[in-house]
Amino acid sequence: MFNKTNNSDLKCIILVTFLVIQILNNVGGVDAANYTFLGTIDADFNEAGNWDLNQIPSFFDSVFFINQDAYIYFEDVMVTNVTITNCFLSNYVYLSASNHISIEDIHSWFLMHDDAITVAKTIENKGYISMSGAFIMYSKIRNHKFIRAGIEKKNTTIYFTETEFTLEEGSVLISFNGSTIYLSNSKTTANNGLIQALDYSTFLVQQGTFDAYGESTFHIETSRLYLNDSQIYLYDNSVIFNTDTATTFLIGQLKTYNTSSIVLQDKSKLLIQGDLELNDYSFITSLNSTVILSGNLSNRFSSNVAISDHSEFYVFGYAHFEPQSTFNSTFSSVLITGALNMNGNYYDHYSSIFVDGIFDFNKYGHFDNSEIIVDGKMNVIGHLEGNNTFIGVLGNLVAQKDSIIDCTGCVIVVMNGNFYVSSAAQLKLINSSFVNSNGSYIAMGDTFIQEGSTFVNKASMTLDSNVFQTDNTTLSDKVFIDNHGDLTMNGANKQSINVPIVNNGTIKTSNNEIFMYKYTQTNGSFILNGGSVSSSDPIDIIGGNMNGNGTINGGISNKGSVGSNQVNQFSINGVYSQGSNGSLTMTINSLDSFSQLNISSEANLGGTLIIRINQDLLNQATDQNENTTINILNFEKQSGSFSNIQFKYFNPTTQQDVPEPTTKNECQEIKSGSSSRSFSVLISNNCNDVIVGGGSKKLAKGAIAGIVVSCVVAAALVGVILHYRERLSRFLFLKKQNVSNRMRSLSGRAQKN
Repeated sequence: MFNKTNNSDLKCIILVTFLVIQILNNVGGVDAANYTFLGTIDADFNEAGNWDLNQIPSFFDSVFFINQDAYIYFEDVMVTNVTITNCFLSNYVYLSASNHISIEDIHSWFLMHDDAITVAKTIENKGYISMSGAFIMYSKIRNHKFIRAGIEKKNTTIYFTETEFTLEEGSVLISFNGSTIYLSNSKTTANNGLIQALDYSTFLVQQGTFDAYGESTFHIETSRLYLNDSQIYLYDNSVIFNTDTATTFLIGQLKTYNTSSIVLQDKSKLLIQGDLELNDYSFITSLNSTVILSGNLSNRFSSNVAISDHSEFYVFGYAHFEPQSTFNSTFSSVLITGALNMNGNYYDHYSSIFVDGIFDFNKYGHFDNSEIIVDGKMNVIGHLEGNNTFIGVLGNLVAQKDSIIDCTGCVIVVMNGNFYVSSAAQLKLINSSFVNSNGSYIAMGDTFIQEGSTFVNKASMTLDSNVFQTDNTTLSDKVFIDNHGDLTMNGANKQSINVPIVNNGTIKTSNNEIFMYKYTQTNGSFILNGGSVSSSDPIDIIGGNMNGNGTINGGISNKGSVGSNQVNQFSINGVYSQGSNGSLTMTINSLDSFSQLNISSEANLGGTLIIRINQDLLNQATDQNENTTINILNFEKQSGSFSNIQFKYFNPTTQQDVPEPTTKNECQEIKSGSSSRSFSVLISNNCNDVIVGGGSKKLAKGAIAGIVVSCVVAAALVGVILHYRERLSRFLFLKKQNVSNRMRSLSGRAQKN
């Protein structure tokens, strides 16, 4: 019998023999005969008595097996043609037909046993070819009925090497019982044929091509279909059907056309390491199965991918969907570590998608009760519609120009990445929750926060456009921006925030025009860097600090603190109110650089005034600028007064507070004063006496003079002080003259004595 260890040697011998036969066939003068086998059951091919011509056929002859009751076996046959009709022909070593082998009908069998080799120019099967560990080589095979592996013996392998294989309508190529069908360097065409791998079997195509037409089917059940360095083309509703933990593994190229499909169910797998291309309404359907793409997937011309019932779809390579294609995911999960370019429609129901690579979302997608986790980059270029969906951003989620992210009942959490809304893009929240917990939200386009939604920033947020409720005119108290982090408003021109802001973090504005419907600060800081802020209600500083430079249209209510260690200048078109717990810090850096609060209406004063003064300021005073007055508050009218006024000095280099400085002139002093429309700081360079609480006193350097007189006086006494100001000046002059005369008199007495 033929030994497996000598497979390669025998193949070489058969190939050489086959070539010799081809040459001899073309040599003239050789007589060829037709032999009919007459043997009965278990008759031997190599016995002359079993042939009608009473001799063994040679390789120039044609042989016919037509006895239905015969079971014929042979080990070494080389002929020209073999015809099998109504009988069993069994090959144990090799059969070489230089021209043709024909299995004529459904009652005819050609059996090939372990290591048997059959070589023929053509093989046509209308009955059964059953193989166990056997080879068919260098042949053109046309199968009309059945070619089977693993029937007579389990876990066997059959080989088709350098063959041209055609499966005609209704024909079957099947592998049972853990067996393998191996097509190597072969070309296979199926015309409404059936390829089956059952019971842990394998169908393997190595360096070959496979064309399936006319609703042909690959049926892989509890088995494997491997394509290594090969190509499969499916046409005309043909299908690869994987079921019951089956696996299709592609290293090469698979293309589908004309509504052909790849169907997976019952925990089956499709692994694509090469290129898979779906065309012309073709589709992949996965039910409780897995698709792993480490190569390339291209969906073209209205082709579709649909996964459901706890399926998994992994994109480690590149997947591209053209505009008319779709992706459907239901109760399943998608993982993208490579790139998914979605130009078609994406529908996701009760599913999850994890983006660790790149997901370009270019058209329309609907996510219903789903989960989107972006750890890589997701570009939304079309319209993403979410319903009861969770969106977690760990990487970069970008809404590109003219795109819309529209969420109803969603939860969006920027965990540790960036959520970027480009110019002319929109984020719409309806009954949704947005939390920037530890990432960055940058909105160059508009944000819509409709009723029932929450919008919380705990990290970094930049608003360069508008925040609306439903449109650009509606104002509402039913939703608000809750800031606990850093919020910057950098709108290029005009910016509208049509929902209230509650600040417990830091908010900074730039040199633009901002409308804020309402602003309430319970902690943190509000920093204006030029421009203007307009509000329907006064800016309400309950706690924390407000500082910077700019214009406030609408007023300020200060129960926290306003001003800072820097020079701040505010223009307030409205009322400035400061409560008993509020404080106002005004910094004077030089005679030309100092804080100022200009109030167009009423200054309703209370609480603490802190005046911070550059320690070098007294040394800047000269004879030309003595008694310099610096207006730090200007208002239309005043009510109330500061209950506490503090002078502090600071080092201009370190900005740190320092003790009261030493000046060149002991008579240099700083005083505060007020009029009916301003509050001032007077820098004096003389030693005149002033009234303090109804008496007279010379003020030394750094003294806080006239604070009680000018600031604690009730509003009703302001007019009286102004009325008697001139008389008070004259009184001081006369009192000074009297003191001088008395000093001269005392001096004269001392000299006489």
